[in-house]
Amino acid sequence: LARYTKKIPKDKNIPRYLNDKGAKFKNLLGGYDEIIDNVTDTVILLEGYIDKLSLDNFLQLDEQDDIKSCCTFGKKISFSQIVKLLRKGIKNVILIYDYDAIKEMKKYSLELEKYFNVKVGYTFEKDINDSTEKEVLSIFDRLQNPNEFYRKNVTKIKK
Repeated sequence: LARYTKKIPKDKNIPRYLNDKGAKFKNLLGGYDEIIDNVTDTVILLEGYIDKLSLDNFLQLDEQDDIKSCCTFGKKISFSQIVKLLRKGIKNVILIYDYDAIKEMKKYSLELEKYFNVKVGYTFEKDINDSTEKEVLSIFDRLQNPNEFYRKNVTKIKK
């Protein structure tokens, strides 16, 4: 998924992704077509496509059928994205957003928990694509359920 520019009057280029303001992305899940109906039971949700590519590489997810990663194109999850996962037969969701999205992880992990078994993890001061393999793997050693995640990170949430 490449970002591209759209020609506008006065020969000025504006990045197309800035022009969209997320309206079209709220229904998309990057990597959704990699999920195998009723075979893939776990999805790791990430913020962006570059994080997805990095995680796929670290965990060799392209060689696995039962677990896949998807990206939500930002720090949000819409009901239409949840429905897409349900239609594919997903049972478990691991939500891993970047270190600056603690408030959003709390909100969306509790929403996801209505439909899936949910675990939450996060990076400490880097995006996944800037992390080492060891740092990424340590995220999975620290996964928490949504309530535990909130209790342990409540002081880090910016109001």
